[in-house]
Amino acid sequence: MNEIVSTLDFGQLPRVTEVFRVTASVLREDDPARAGVLNNLGSAAQLTHLRSGDLVDLEDAISYYRSASATAHADDQDLVLYRCNLVLALGEYAGKAGDVGTAAEGIRVARETVERTPRRDHRRAMTLIRLANALKLHARLADDADSDGESIEVFREAARISPAREAATSELLINLGAALLRRYERDGSAEDLDEGIKHLGSGAGALADGEPRRSALCHLANALRLRFRHSGSLSDLNASVNEMIGLLGVLEPGHQLTGRTAWILAATAIEHVDATGEPSQLRRVLHPLAPAIRSMAGTDAERSLALAGYGAMLRRHFVHGSEQAALDAGVRACQAATEAPGPADKAAAVRNSLVTALIDRYEHTGDTGDLDQAADLAHAVSQAAGEGSADGYTARAQLGLIAMHRFRLRDGQSDLERAVELFDAVLAEIPDQIPSRAAVATNLGRALQALHQRTGRRRYYRWARKVLTEAAEQTTAPAEQRLRAANLSGRLAAEASRWGEAVESFRSALKLLPLISCGKRVVATPATQRRWATITADAVAAALEAGEPVRAMEMLEFGRSAILSDFLPAGGELGELHRTHPDLADEAVQLRRLLNRPADEPVLGEPDDRGRLARSWERLLEEIRAERPSHLRPRRLRELAEGAPDGTVVMINLSRYRSDALVLVGGRVVTVPLPNTSPERAAERSAALLAAAQQDDHRTADSVLDWTWQHIARPVLERMGYLGVPGGGVRWPRVWWSAMGETAFLPLHAAQARTGECVLERVVSSYTPTLGALLRARERPMPDSGAALVAAGSAQQIGRELPRQNQVLAQYWPQAEIKSVEAATAPDVLRDLPRHPWLHVCEPSSQFPAQPAAGVLLERDAPQRSLGLVELGQVPLEDAEFAYLGQCATAADETSPAGISLAGALSFAGFAHALGTLWEVDEHSAVRVPAGLYETTYHDGEFDTARTAFALHHVTRALRNEAPEASCAWAAHVHAGP
Repeated sequence: MNEIVSTLDFGQLPRVTEVFRVTASVLREDDPARAGVLNNLGSAAQLTHLRSGDLVDLEDAISYYRSASATAHADDQDLVLYRCNLVLALGEYAGKAGDVGTAAEGIRVARETVERTPRRDHRRAMTLIRLANALKLHARLADDADSDGESIEVFREAARISPAREAATSELLINLGAALLRRYERDGSAEDLDEGIKHLGSGAGALADGEPRRSALCHLANALRLRFRHSGSLSDLNASVNEMIGLLGVLEPGHQLTGRTAWILAATAIEHVDATGEPSQLRRVLHPLAPAIRSMAGTDAERSLALAGYGAMLRRHFVHGSEQAALDAGVRACQAATEAPGPADKAAAVRNSLVTALIDRYEHTGDTGDLDQAADLAHAVSQAAGEGSADGYTARAQLGLIAMHRFRLRDGQSDLERAVELFDAVLAEIPDQIPSRAAVATNLGRALQALHQRTGRRRYYRWARKVLTEAAEQTTAPAEQRLRAANLSGRLAAEASRWGEAVESFRSALKLLPLISCGKRVVATPATQRRWATITADAVAAALEAGEPVRAMEMLEFGRSAILSDFLPAGGELGELHRTHPDLADEAVQLRRLLNRPADEPVLGEPDDRGRLARSWERLLEEIRAERPSHLRPRRLRELAEGAPDGTVVMINLSRYRSDALVLVGGRVVTVPLPNTSPERAAERSAALLAAAQQDDHRTADSVLDWTWQHIARPVLERMGYLGVPGGGVRWPRVWWSAMGETAFLPLHAAQARTGECVLERVVSSYTPTLGALLRARERPMPDSGAALVAAGSAQQIGRELPRQNQVLAQYWPQAEIKSVEAATAPDVLRDLPRHPWLHVCEPSSQFPAQPAAGVLLERDAPQRSLGLVELGQVPLEDAEFAYLGQCATAADETSPAGISLAGALSFAGFAHALGTLWEVDEHSAVRVPAGLYETTYHDGEFDTARTAFALHHVTRALRNEAPEASCAWAAHVHAGP
């Protein structure tokens, strides 16, 4: 018998069974040995069932075990074993037959066995495990939460008394962890999830490689993914990915766990990229996942889910920069998934994943064959799925998208009306808290907008506004999706010249901007930044059309701050919160990371509880606002106006609807219309100027300066009464230009008419990215300690001949700490910045008008890394007083609506005063300006930064007077700060 058990060679099983049967028949009923023989007969019957699969054999085993338990003497030391074997057989039969009654009998027998086993009996742990497993089985068959809960307590007791470091104890911990996870999925208790992960990790960690450990690792990895959905901690996702990559490395080709492991790995990687925006984890996971998918057995029970998950990963790989081949491979994987074995309750979700992949490929290639195939699949799922099911309304929403695409192809109103019908029906059945509801409502709003444009019927306008407003207000939806809905609603109202309604929608859109980047670990793409800036400009224009200039300026300030905070977070609200209340900031990041994920793909698991997350966010926001009342709210003008108490701030806003200068003076807002200054014209002039500066084309530069004077600077100065050169002894007026966007690289401070009139002769100009940055710089006290830092360039070059700019610094900053390219890497300089309030960069810097986040503070050749704005933006610069960029090169690109100069970016990042150029200037200007600046501001070892703007103005006027025809040399120098 022992040999059969160890080898599973059943050749001798009939003879052994007959020997036991004959033996039992000749023993007296009261013979102490008879119970043991009956128990052996039960074991033989179980082995026979293992060979045959016939439940009759299992019934025989149960009968023998019952007889053994009933005939055993009370003092029989093996009675516990007989009863435990009976519990096992009852459980096996109940599980295979789905017999709740037999499962309940197993609980009864196991409970009696536990009660009869002394606490000090070494076999008590075994009896507890049998009871816990019987309870677990009954919970599954009867859907009995009480049995499942009791099983956890029994498993806990067994774990407390089991010897540590034994394989049986490890498996016990794994069972306990799995039971806790089941209860978490039912009740949502974070404590159960944490405890379950702890026990799964301990149990799996103590086991050698084998099936129990491999299965436990799958449980553990999935639990870590679930905990991420609860807490937002990326360490859980990273740990889950690591466990599954390791498991794939040891699974043999065709192993039964390959499909499940691949599915968990794909789902976790998708969670990571959706939450962070970082594609690096995708690339890392695809390397081991692709061969694992190929090695899956054709009969793998989770083959369809693994293929669908792999397809979803490849689609994201394509979205994040891969080539068309990735999307094609994703479609093929999803097609294979629909034909592969898998859980029956996921079949419709798998088909919906293929529909999504086909629509994605159609949108990229325009192949109508994909659209037709997607329509057939979605229709089949819609017909088969019941009303109100997630699979059903997902398929119907996809049919609505397909109808919209066909409308664009054929321009047929029937397709448009069909899309409206489908989207409206989906909204009627989809629950309010489901994140994808906002996307459906946005698509319905877009279809209704098209119907309104075609028919002019007010009904469609009102209906579209209603559903779009609801989508924008759905707190469980991703902030990006809500932004799309709010923006579309605002544009719809603006097209109808209903400016009050447009303002409310655009205002809702702007409030969502800071929520989008919070939690992401990569900056928005240039296209996304342009879209955000356009929304901001349109919102301001709508407010001006509605006669609300104060609100317009507050909205402009809020929108620009949110855009800049995306790649310069330390200078924004989140950075301030992190410095004062780091725990609140960390929790905010984690919650937004969870709420901002795209709506779940059904094939990747059940939707998480976004309602709970939304409520947690509202509670957290209340807690933050108890400390910082203005957090994520537009700051009031009366507060912002304190940043320029003795001057004028001019914020330029260019929109498709209208263009204006919003002038803040004396605490009130004056609007100066700029009717001939469209965003497109300003971007064209800016690109022309930057190209001219690269070629020293002063004639073209003068033309752009004249255009800037005529269309922007002169209307503002004349409206403010700055009509000529201030008289002797009169303090020059101060003007701060806030020119983010298409005018960011137009020298407003040096705009000049062909007739000679020039801004330089009327006011002292500075720049500021936002009013908040100006206010912060003005309120910050002068640092009372810290040395100057000079990024000096190449030590070899300096050793041969000290460059002229370095000579200037040697004269005025003799005690400065010098950082050469050879002695300090870019990360070294970044690490030292917070300790040095004053900075002068002699090394090359670069700015990119079309990609503001791509700006580079220290441009270094390979193999060294450069120091970019994105890296700088992560560092708090609370004592940063002054930065001078000595060599600013600028790409001759068309300026983005989100464009900003390096000096402006440094100002937002935290420098009180930042100086640079809008384009690269000749060596004479690059030396003359800092020399004149430091001569004026540096006396007796003290640096008077308060005189910076006047000093730069003075030296720039001197350069202009010396060579008025060389505008490329003197018009580029800018100062940002008070």
